[in-house]
Amino acid sequence: MQVLKQFSIPLKGLKIGHHDYAYHFGKEFFSAFDNAPFSKGEFDSQIQLEKKSDHLIVLIRFSGHFLTECDRCTDEIPFPLSGNYEMIVKYDVDEREEEDVMYIQPDSSEFNLAKLIHDGVFLSMPLYKTCEAVEGKECDQDVLDRFISAAPETKEEGNALAEALKNLKLK
Repeated sequence: MQVLKQFSIPLKGLKIGHHDYAYHFGKEFFSAFDNAPFSKGEFDSQIQLEKKSDHLIVLIRFSGHFLTECDRCTDEIPFPLSGNYEMIVKYDVDEREEEDVMYIQPDSSEFNLAKLIHDGVFLSMPLYKTCEAVEGKECDQDVLDRFISAAPETKEEGNALAEALKNLKLK
C-alpha cells in the first residue's frame, strides 16, 4: 500500500491553522482498496485541513472521471464526477467513524486521507450512468436498436400474475 503513503499528513509538528494539499490519483490508488466500484479513472483533489487544538476539520474537493459502461448502451465512457464534503476528525482512545465525525488516537503521529478521499468519490457516484453525462457523446444507436428488437412482445391477454393480484381481496 505504498501508493497510499503519499496521502498521509504528519500531525506531530503540524501548526494550528489552515493547511492546503493537492493530489492526483488514478488506477493505482483505486486498486489499493478491496471491492472498489471501479479501477480505472483519473482524479484531482484539493484538501483544506484546519488544525485546531482539539480536532481537525478536513474539506475534500475532487473532480475527474472514471471509466465505466453506459447503463443504457453498454459503451465504455469516461464518466465525469466531482464533489466535496467535510469531515471532522476528533481525538479519542477508541478509533471509530460516525456520520460526519472520525475519531483517531490522541497520540497519532499522522493521519492518512486516502480512505476519506476514496469514500467521497465512491459515495458521489450516481446510480445511473449514461452517455448523456459525457460531453459530445451519444448512446450507440445500433445497440439500442438491438435491445428494442430483442425485447419480448407483449401479449394482448395481459399478465396472468398481475390479473391474479388484482382479484386478491385484502381485509
